[in-house]
Amino acid sequence: MSGTTDILDGRLMGIYNGANLIATITDCNLKIQHNVRESSSKDSGKTSHILPGRIGWVISGGGKFRFDVGHGANELFDAITGQTEANFIIATSNALDFSLSGSGFLTDLEELFPDSQDSTFIFTIRGDGQLNKLTHQNIYACVQNGDIYLQLNGTGSFGALSQVSRYWQCMTIAHNGNVYAAETGGDIYMQTGGSGDFVALGQGNKNWAGLAAAPNGNIYAAVNGGDIYMQTGGAGNFVALGQINRPYYNLCAAPNGNIYVTSSGDDIYMQTGGTGNFIALSQGAKQWFGMAAAPNGNIYASVSGGDIYMQTGGSGNFVSLSQGNKAWGGMCASITGNIYTCWYGHDIYMQTGGSGNFVALSQGSKAWMALAGINN
Repeated sequence: MSGTTDILDGRLMGIYNGANLIATITDCNLKIQHNVRESSSKDSGKTSHILPGRIGWVISGGGKFRFDVGHGANELFDAITGQTEANFIIATSNALDFSLSGSGFLTDLEELFPDSQDSTFIFTIRGDGQLNKLTHQNIYACVQNGDIYLQLNGTGSFGALSQVSRYWQCMTIAHNGNVYAAETGGDIYMQTGGSGDFVALGQGNKNWAGLAAAPNGNIYAAVNGGDIYMQTGGAGNFVALGQINRPYYNLCAAPNGNIYVTSSGDDIYMQTGGTGNFIALSQGAKQWFGMAAAPNGNIYASVSGGDIYMQTGGSGNFVSLSQGNKAWGGMCASITGNIYTCWYGHDIYMQTGGSGNFVALSQGSKAWMALAGINN
């Protein structure tokens, strides 16, 4: 499989609301605008001068109106009347082509029903914040006292990246392509832009147990038996958030900005919208371990020595998926909606498109501990 190498056929480009392709569209447009600042003065004479300003973006499109297709005009109607911010992606179905992803609001929806003609709809999405270029749909996995592995573009086997053997514990991928990994009793490491070696960030030797990348660019890190830390905008040091010391493990960031963390033998906690304290969700004192947020808003949690659970749409209780009692480890979600998890000492498993059972990928019996993918 390779990326698109010829002039792109416009039919191949689609717009996704989260993981859902907006159905029956006939037009798909992206406009990026740099709103420069006028810097001319009376001293400028005949010429005008400008300076850099803010960058904005708009996605627009239109399509055929139908009642009987998934995620079309009806779902867009719910989005605009609900006034909810969502993650939108403009991409082809080829995993090797780069895609563009960002959060925004649906600002216009027009539904047209002319006499004796096809009914259509037209919509506009205005971006809120940065539009991120996702060059790959790579999945990372780490092995305790071993290497870090990469599955290129979400297909095939996981190949070793020849990193220094460490007690790797957790991983995450930021929206700018930087990949983070941390070791228990060691430091946090980063691979810049998804290439090269993982380099220590000098954040202190702590029992780092979980990492997550929020949609706004903030990076979270949890310490087992300690606090939760945050690196603002993916730059600088990780700063303690002053949370109660608990046996924290994995973190995940939902598309709506909610941050989840597991606490082993305790509960699952959530920070609403990336601000405030982490509040218990009263999900029972299980050996909660891994977490993942799917593009459609579903939240997954694994139990070491137990089952895998899912919270539908980011609300309500976590419900058992009946995947068998195993030493389930870390989890991640891909941008295509596939959900990955690992069974410590055995294999990596995947649930295709967020439905059905988790199936072993035959990646060898290793001390698989954590996984990372871009999920929103």
